[in-house]
Amino acid sequence: ALEGLVAMKAGDFDKAVSELEQTNSQNPVFLYFLGESVIASGDAERGKDIISQVAHFNSVNDLNYALMRARATRRLNELQTAGT
Repeated sequence: ALEGLVAMKAGDFDKAVSELEQTNSQNPVFLYFLGESVIASGDAERGKDIISQVAHFNSVNDLNYALMRARATRRLNELQTAGT
Protein backbone atom coordinates (compact mmCIF):
# COMPACT_ATOMS: atom_id res chain seq x y z
CA ALA A 1 0.00 0.00 0.00
CA LEU A 2 2.74 2.44 0.92
CA GLU A 3 4.54 1.75 -2.37
CA GLY A 4 1.35 2.61 -4.23
CA LEU A 5 0.96 5.91 -2.40
CA VAL A 6 4.63 6.78 -3.02
CA ALA A 7 4.28 5.91 -6.72
CA MET A 8 1.16 8.06 -6.94
CA LYS A 9 2.91 11.01 -5.32
CA ALA A 10 5.84 10.55 -7.75
CA GLY A 11 3.47 10.57 -10.72
CA ASP A 12 3.97 6.89 -11.62
CA PHE A 13 0.26 6.16 -11.83
CA ASP A 14 0.53 2.78 -13.57
CA LYS A 15 2.71 1.49 -10.71
CA ALA A 16 0.39 3.13 -8.19
CA VAL A 17 -2.58 1.31 -9.70
CA SER A 18 -0.71 -1.98 -9.70
CA GLU A 19 0.30 -1.61 -6.05
CA LEU A 20 -3.02 -0.23 -4.78
CA GLU A 21 -5.01 -2.99 -6.50
CA GLN A 22 -3.25 -5.41 -4.15
CA THR A 23 -4.40 -3.61 -0.99
CA ASN A 24 -7.42 -4.28 1.17
CA SER A 25 -10.43 -3.37 -0.98
CA GLN A 26 -12.41 -2.77 2.22
CA ASN A 27 -10.13 0.12 3.19
CA PRO A 28 -11.68 3.30 1.80
CA VAL A 29 -8.41 5.25 2.04
CA PHE A 30 -6.58 2.91 -0.34
CA LEU A 31 -9.66 2.55 -2.51
CA TYR A 32 -9.94 6.33 -2.89
CA PHE A 33 -6.31 6.71 -3.94
CA LEU A 34 -6.68 3.75 -6.30
CA GLY A 35 -9.53 5.60 -7.96
CA GLU A 36 -7.48 8.79 -8.29
CA SER A 37 -4.55 6.81 -9.72
CA VAL A 38 -6.80 5.05 -12.22
CA ILE A 39 -8.14 8.43 -13.38
CA ALA A 40 -4.62 9.84 -13.67
CA SER A 41 -3.54 6.81 -15.69
CA GLY A 42 -6.27 7.51 -18.24
CA ASP A 43 -9.32 5.46 -17.25
CA ALA A 44 -11.67 8.14 -15.93
CA GLU A 45 -14.79 5.98 -15.98
CA ARG A 46 -13.26 3.17 -13.91
CA GLY A 47 -11.70 5.68 -11.51
CA LYS A 48 -15.05 7.40 -11.08
CA ASP A 49 -16.66 4.03 -10.27
CA ILE A 50 -14.01 3.31 -7.64
CA ILE A 51 -14.42 6.74 -6.03
CA SER A 52 -18.18 6.20 -6.08
CA GLN A 53 -17.64 3.02 -4.05
CA VAL A 54 -15.81 5.08 -1.42
CA ALA A 55 -18.49 7.77 -1.37
CA HIS A 56 -21.16 5.12 -0.84
CA PHE A 57 -19.12 2.73 1.31
CA ASN A 58 -21.41 0.99 3.79
CA SER A 59 -19.64 0.73 7.11
CA VAL A 60 -20.48 1.50 10.69
CA ASN A 61 -17.94 2.95 13.11
CA ASP A 62 -15.09 2.98 10.62
CA LEU A 63 -12.62 5.83 11.07
CA ASN A 64 -11.14 5.37 7.58
CA TYR A 65 -14.59 5.73 6.08
CA ALA A 66 -15.32 8.81 8.17
CA LEU A 67 -12.11 10.42 6.94
CA MET A 68 -12.62 9.61 3.27
CA ARG A 69 -16.37 9.85 2.65
CA ALA A 70 -16.58 13.64 2.37
CA ARG A 71 -13.49 13.79 0.17
CA ALA A 72 -14.77 11.03 -2.10
CA THR A 73 -18.23 12.63 -2.32
CA ARG A 74 -16.73 16.00 -3.32
CA ARG A 75 -14.49 14.36 -5.93
CA LEU A 76 -17.37 12.33 -7.33
CA ASN A 77 -19.42 15.53 -7.70
CA GLU A 78 -16.47 17.18 -9.51
CA LEU A 79 -16.19 14.22 -11.89
CA GLN A 80 -19.91 14.18 -12.59
CA THR A 81 -19.93 17.93 -13.23
CA ALA A 82 -16.97 17.54 -15.61
CA GLY A 83 -18.92 14.88 -17.49
CA THR A 84 -16.48 12.02 -16.99
